[in-house]
Amino acid sequence: MKNKLSLFICFLLFFGSINFAQDDYYKGLPKSDAKKYYAEINTNGSITDINDVPNIKFLENKNVCDPHFLLADFAEEKIQEITDRLQAEKDYEIMVVCLNSIGGNEPRPWGTDLFNLWGIGDKDTENGLLILVVNDIHNVSFITGRGMESVLTDADSYTIQQDQMIPYFKQNDYNTGVIRGVQGVENHLNGKAVLYDSDPNDVNNGNDYYTDYGNYEPTPFYQTSSFIIYAVFCAFVTVLYFIFLIIAFTTRDLHKRYRIMKVWTLLIFAILLPIPFILLVILARKQSHKWRNMDRIGFETGDLLHKLSEEEEDQYLSQGQISEEIVKSIDYDVWTNIAGTEIVILPYKKWFTQYKKCIKCGFKTYTKLYDKTIRAATYTSSGSGEKKYQCKNCGHQHIVTYKIPRKQKSSSRGYYSGGGSFGGGSFGGGSFGGGSRSSGGGFSGGSFGGGSSRGGGSSSSW
Repeated sequence: MKNKLSLFICFLLFFGSINFAQDDYYKGLPKSDAKKYYAEINTNGSITDINDVPNIKFLENKNVCDPHFLLADFAEEKIQEITDRLQAEKDYEIMVVCLNSIGGNEPRPWGTDLFNLWGIGDKDTENGLLILVVNDIHNVSFITGRGMESVLTDADSYTIQQDQMIPYFKQNDYNTGVIRGVQGVENHLNGKAVLYDSDPNDVNNGNDYYTDYGNYEPTPFYQTSSFIIYAVFCAFVTVLYFIFLIIAFTTRDLHKRYRIMKVWTLLIFAILLPIPFILLVILARKQSHKWRNMDRIGFETGDLLHKLSEEEEDQYLSQGQISEEIVKSIDYDVWTNIAGTEIVILPYKKWFTQYKKCIKCGFKTYTKLYDKTIRAATYTSSGSGEKKYQCKNCGHQHIVTYKIPRKQKSSSRGYYSGGGSFGGGSFGGGSFGGGSRSSGGGFSGGSFGGGSSRGGGSSSSW
């Protein structure tokens, strides 16, 4: 049974790897290379005034500003390639700014002011995004334009930071972290329709399909990639279900049949794959109940065995087995012939239980009694806690003490927004619109698009 479950898990992992591989994320640098590039950062560099940040888009038509050398040349080229593609295919303007320090400024409000100074994005669509990475305070912030907020929400930004960037930043690998972060944004935006398009002649724009008259029509749900993947996965799991069912029916031992089909009685299949697993889970449960209670023939005597009641079976169970039934970690069925010469005890383990196997008596009756704080941690000293474990059968006890780290003062962990909730509000020092287009067709005030942000996005620290 273990081999069959392992095969099932391997199939799921293989299928999952196919799906995940479609994202094609950059795989990362060796630790030696990451260390080498990290050592090249100008740790004395600091820009406290947003007007002093080089507007690399205005100066060199690039989307990566890295005056303090947090990134290697290859990383800048890769990021530029992605931002150019998003601009051409999706009409999104993304700027990446990597700095060693911004002094004592808070990154989100400071980044919002920078966003508005430069006017990232198009004036009409406001589909701009600023990714700000600050080395000395270990912070990454996403600041979104007003047109970007509905397709890249604050929660989406935070998820990308936590999943794709922070793990690498903790290893001092800014190159991989920023590349994967920008890739994460691209992968997310590729799954979203562009809500605003600054080019009225760009009818298709890589999203769904349009009629001959240029009117947008959504793709039918059954033609979307997500539905196709779901349907393929559903078909795969259904085939696997019937393979298990065939194996179960060809197995003589009724108890083994029950164990083979046990995994398919879980409600998770009916929840995730309601068609057809609402019916298949019911079938698996009905059949498993039948196999558990069906009269059986004893292997030793060949006599017909009958199942004892809960009261009758206790005389054949050990004290440890009775304790397992009391705590409901394992349920036992006892079968015997009329003469009482053959006794068969069959265990049925519970899927989800707080009890573990006791190292002293060997029964599944060992659990945690409590987890409490003995001394609370403060900002100046660590605290301590205590966990107590006990076996409900033999009474074996074990107490574990542990250290609680000191509290850390940080105003930029997780989501940042003036009052503590994430994104959406405007910040006192920020202004809408940033720079504006001049009458001569160029840009004034150092802006390059006229977009604006009201502070949407998120921040993460490491």
